[in-house]
Order: sequence, then structure tokens, then C-alpha cells
Amino acid sequence: MRRRESTYVKLLVFVALGWVLTAETFPRPWLSVAFPALGVLFAAGGAAAAARLDAVGSTRAHLRCAGPALLVPFWAFAATAVTVMVVEGWRWDPDAGSEPLTWSTGWRWLLPLVDPPVPTGGSGLVGALGFVQVALWLVLLTPPLLWLSRRWLLRLMTLPLLTVVLVAIGIANPVGHTADVVLGLCAYTGCWLLGFAHHDGRLRRVPGDVALLGGGLCVAAGIGLALWQQDLHGTYALVANPLATTLFSLGGVLVLLRLDPWLRWLERARGLRPVLSLFHGRTLTALLWVDVVIVLTPPALALTPLARFHTATTQGALLQYAASWVLLLAAVVLLGWLEDLGAGRRPRLVPRRRTAPAPAPVPVPQPRPAPVAEPRPAPVPDGWARSGRRGAGAATAESAAEGTRPPRHRGAGRRCRSG
Repeated sequence: MRRRESTYVKLLVFVALGWVLTAETFPRPWLSVAFPALGVLFAAGGAAAAARLDAVGSTRAHLRCAGPALLVPFWAFAATAVTVMVVEGWRWDPDAGSEPLTWSTGWRWLLPLVDPPVPTGGSGLVGALGFVQVALWLVLLTPPLLWLSRRWLLRLMTLPLLTVVLVAIGIANPVGHTADVVLGLCAYTGCWLLGFAHHDGRLRRVPGDVALLGGGLCVAAGIGLALWQQDLHGTYALVANPLATTLFSLGGVLVLLRLDPWLRWLERARGLRPVLSLFHGRTLTALLWVDVVIVLTPPALALTPLARFHTATTQGALLQYAASWVLLLAAVVLLGWLEDLGAGRRPRLVPRRRTAPAPAPVPVPQPRPAPVAEPRPAPVPDGWARSGRRGAGAATAESAAEGTRPPRHRGAGRRCRSG
């Protein structure tokens, strides 16, 4: 049976989605180095992938289940985004990084193993394409990665880190779409593996001080590297520095997931569960449509009585931010059923709450009955023993064996002797 995720991890996913929405609404570089939002989402995805593979028990069944669960919501988003971009006019410029929509490039909207083509100026609607691309690769690689991680976790986690170091110092030099795939996998494979360890319960066996110290050092190294190479990349935002992204995401996720056993008291906060379960079960939908929601928020506000408050002030920006949350919630409720459809579940507007299995009743030890004492034969009087008559003695022994007392009145004795 699939293990129910803790309330704390669901809270982390909710905060990560909110962080993505905030960073897209208010693009500030410091937001990228304050919380590992994408790393948390990949770690949650790794835990879910490990649970799914353990449940189905085979690689083929896992791919048959996990592939459509990722692709069906993406296809619905792709149909909408491509239609809008074609209607607006598909203009492309190789120098700007845009590509034409042809048969040789359009297949990537069906199977996004590399970035699908987008027109010039269309990247504002498809900010989640990088997440989908890396997630699809990790879903395909989950069976061998899970097998290897359960044997050599630390060795496996060093491979993406060493690869991105080789790219950073110039020994390896992938280009084009290969570079996007390699660097994306290097940045978030470690978080995916930490999700495996969290699902297996191995992460909680790591000493707390070791996890916090190691994770803190990785976070500090990532932030320091981003600040040190700010002039090289033009910004200290992590999106421009793959090595800094890898270190910061790995360390931040390690610290956050290791805190899970210490925050189990959140399980008692029952009011949080409905909202957290909604976004935890619709993570991909929320991430895919967050950019569309931000684009649609100003025209949606213009159609409401709140339009006069939507001004170029701090209050107007906060109003737009709150309206984006409302539209994102609407998108999650109205379109999240596509994730159920892809996963082969019954489509629902609100995901079904998984309840923990009832604990097996503890057997109550029953008291053992006291042993019944064997009846002891009554002592034979001396007079009988000296009489030499065996009949009375045999009758007395048989009466004692059957649990009856031999007669004590004189008449009975005389009858026994006379017989």
C-alpha cells in the first residue's frame, strides 16, 4: 500500500509552489537563493516515483503508469499554449533562441525529452518546460536509479555533482539541447535521490547534526559561488549558474527533509490537510499553469470592480498577487483532474484524500487456565490393609480415581466385607 506523505512534506510542496508564483510575479534574484523551490518539488517527485515503483513492482508497469501521469497534463497545456502562440503569429529568430514549428521540431511538444520549440517572446507562457523535461528523464531513469541508490547512494549522488564540476571548469562542454538536458539532470538528480531516501526511511537514520552541517555547507557554497561569479553571469540568480544551483538545491533539500521527524506535530493540525493535499496532488498542474495565470491576472482584474485598485503601486501589486493565487487555485481545481486521468484514476475536481491504514489490533494475551490437579486416591485405613481382603481395597481405589469419596458409615463397610 502506498505510504501517506507527511503533512510537513506537503507543506514544503505548497511553499515551493507559492515560491515559484512569487518569483514569477516579483522577479528578484534574492528569491532564488532564499528557498530551494524546484529542489523541493523534485524531491517530492522522487519520493512519489519510488512509492509508485514499489507499488507496481515492475519497470514496465511503472513506465505505463508514470509516463501518462506526467504527459497527459502536459499535452493539455501544450495544446493550449501552441494554439495561442500560433494565433498570435509564430515568429522565430535563431539568435534569440526561438525555433520554427515544423514536423522535425513539433514532436517535442508530444515527448519533451528536449525543450519544445517556442516563438520569439513566447517563453513567458512556458516557464515550466524545463521542469517537465528533467522530470520526464528522471521518471524514465527511476527503475535503475532506485536500484542503484539502495546499494550505493552516496556514490550515485556524487556523479551529477562531478559532472557539473567538469562542465563548469571546461573539461566537458555539451552544447545546444544536450547541454540543457545534462545540466538540468545534474542540478536536480541529487534532490530526486534524496526523495528516494526519504521514501525508504533511510534519511531519518542520518545523524541530525551531520545532515544539518553537510546541508548547510552545500547551501553556503552554492550561495557563495553565485555571488562570486555574479560578474561572469551578469546576475547572482541561481538559474544562470548550474553548479551553484546544484549545490544550493542539494544542501537545502537535505536540511529540509531531515527536519521531517522533528515536525511530526504538524499532523495534529487538521485544518491544513485539505489545502495541502489539494496542491500536493496537483503539483504538476499548478506548475504548468502558473505563468499563464500571471499573464491572465491583469485582464481578469480589469473585468471586476477591483480594476480601479489595480494601480502601479505597492497596493496594486499586492492585489495582483492575491488575484494570481485565486486564479491558480481555480486552475488547479478545474484542470487537476487531468492528472487523475493520466494516472488511470477516476477523475475528480478535488484529489481523494488518502487515509493511513488502520493499525492492526494488538492481540490481548488470554490468561492460561490453571492446571486441574489430578485427584489423589484416598488413604486406605490400616485395618483394611491388614485385613488381607483385596476387594474393599480395590473398590476404594476405583472410587478415588473416579473422584468419589469412599463411604464412611459402618453399614457400607460391612457390606464390602461380606461381599
